[in-house]
Amino acid sequence: MNWTNHFFASRHVWGRKKGYRHFFYGGAEGVAERLVDNLINQFPGMEVAGTYSPPFRPLTEEEDNEIVRMINNSEADVIWVRLGAPNVESTTSTNTTLIGHT
Repeated sequence: MNWTNHFFASRHVWGRKKGYRHFFYGGAEGVAERLVDNLINQFPGMEVAGTYSPPFRPLTEEEDNEIVRMINNSEADVIWVRLGAPNVESTTSTNTTLIGHT
């Protein structure tokens, strides 16, 4: 088992015991959905609250606010963010206080 599978396996067992729901944010169109399909096959019972692949450009304030609402409305417990630098730093530092998670 490679480190990525081990990481997800350990988080799945931990999250499943607590009933945690996961939200996957990032990647090109369709990438997050394919990841979720693969994870659900590997880790049956994984609770997925949602996915979103943002456009490869700076978001407008309106788009950013809508994404924050979408994530908050999903009631996700764990948010996985996969963006290239510097987008990941900008997105996570800007929205961490707006999304009901840290």
